Amino acid sequence: MAIYTPVIQTRYLPQGLFSQQKFAALMASGALDVSTANLTAQGGEFVNIPKYVQAAAFGRVAIGATSSASFTAFATNDGKVPVLRDYSGNKWYKHQLALAGEDFGQKVAVTIGNQLAKRSIKVMDYSLQACENVGATPHKYVTGGTLTVLAVQEGRAKMGDNADQLHTMLIHSKPWNSLLKDLISTYKYAGVWSGEIINNGMIETILGVRNVIISDDLTPEAGATSSAGDDIYYTHLLGEGALYFSHQQAPYVDGWEDVTNADTIVYEKVAVDYVAAPRAFYMATANPTDANLLTSGLWTAAYEDHRNMNFVGITSIAG
Repeated sequence: MAIYTPVIQTRYLPQGLFSQQKFAALMASGALDVSTANLTAQGGEFVNIPKYVQAAAFGRVAIGATSSASFTAFATNDGKVPVLRDYSGNKWYKHQLALAGEDFGQKVAVTIGNQLAKRSIKVMDYSLQACENVGATPHKYVTGGTLTVLAVQEGRAKMGDNADQLHTMLIHSKPWNSLLKDLISTYKYAGVWSGEIINNGMIETILGVRNVIISDDLTPEAGATSSAGDDIYYTHLLGEGALYFSHQQAPYVDGWEDVTNADTIVYEKVAVDYVAAPRAFYMATANPTDANLLTSGLWTAAYEDHRNMNFVGITSIAG
């Protein structure tokens, strides 16, 4: 399981990242590959993500054969993805610091970290949605209705013999509610049982995952603008190192003051460059917009075997 060590030695990000419970749970799950922590590229530039490469297949060689082996070359750095830049623009009056009666700077720092955590989940969601649609046999299962236990198992089946490596479910609260309804109505986990399966971790056993992370930072499918209850939601099943996450060592912090007749206005801009991308894919579009992240045609598979792709998506409607 990946171990996350914060490399940004400022107050602005680590506090918020670890106080944002859903993001902290996602980091702790091992689904994020954060082993390469020192990112030196700037926003809009590219960084190479190490690529999983298949070893050569075994072939039959007769005993006593004298022919030389044919070696397979490994190229492990072909996954090119853009470094994203997000920023926060903050403004307040100096007299507010005194009125707050607490460490105003620390509170702002925590909220900046919280916002980055939420933004990171959204970027991961966009990228996963796109990559789950790539290829002749995409790693996506379409329910056509609400999310059910059976749909979760059908989604797992998309991973083939790698399904046993999936361990984390990242899900919006609306399909999660549908899943609970299915457990109660179809499998009769009602009454006392309905509380037990949630509180004692039994639901993870039933679904075949170790972690369930419910986050409304996930967004409906792009273009889903129909009436309430009909929007399409993605549920992501993630395995070890499914996504690569990294950011540069220090965010860019720019602060200045504007002295007025009434009070001093404090301005602050915090920008951070980071990567949040599926490990088995690369994108050759610099400085992509959110719409670019959601476009399957801009992502290219960088794996030789489906077992290198440790994630799968399930689409369902809210119910």
